[in-house]
Amino acid sequence: MEELKSEGKCVYCDKVYQRAGITRHLSSHLKELHDPKTKAKAFHLQIPAGEMFLHLLVNGKKPLADLDAFLRAIWLECCGHLSGFQVKGQRYDWDDEGMSDDDEMDKIMSKVFTKGMVLQYDYDYGSTTQLEIKVVNEYNIAVRGAVKLLSRNEPLPILCHSCNKKPAVEICSIHIYDG
Repeated sequence: MEELKSEGKCVYCDKVYQRAGITRHLSSHLKELHDPKTKAKAFHLQIPAGEMFLHLLVNGKKPLADLDAFLRAIWLECCGHLSGFQVKGQRYDWDDEGMSDDDEMDKIMSKVFTKGMVLQYDYDYGSTTQLEIKVVNEYNIAVRGAVKLLSRNEPLPILCHSCNKKPAVEICSIHIYDG
């Protein structure tokens, strides 16, 4: 089976870049938008997951719960499982009733994130989906809302196993990497 190559479109210029180059490209746009006069803090996050990826710009004044909600909505939510972040040994998560333990998920992102840090996000503690989130950089940019999608992978070109010409219409998530 041919190796899948992931590409993503830049929200600012609509150009498509390979996964390896999109981070650098987005950083050039964000540097142009950076305004040292504003007190607003925003963080560029890179979230890889196999061949898939997300690049986000998050509002530093918003709580971790907003990032959690975004990740659930775009990739993970199936039936209301618990989730949480782990940063330098500190957990920020929900309790068994879906409430934020000691207001952990209400923690403001600018109080948690720093440039270059890597944090872990876990969804569903039974059959856990783990994401490693990298804080690429910090900027003085006002972000409307909590999370802005900068780029995500384009649909992967997975072809039909039988004819090897048409796009696959059904994908077995268990055997996809077996060819």
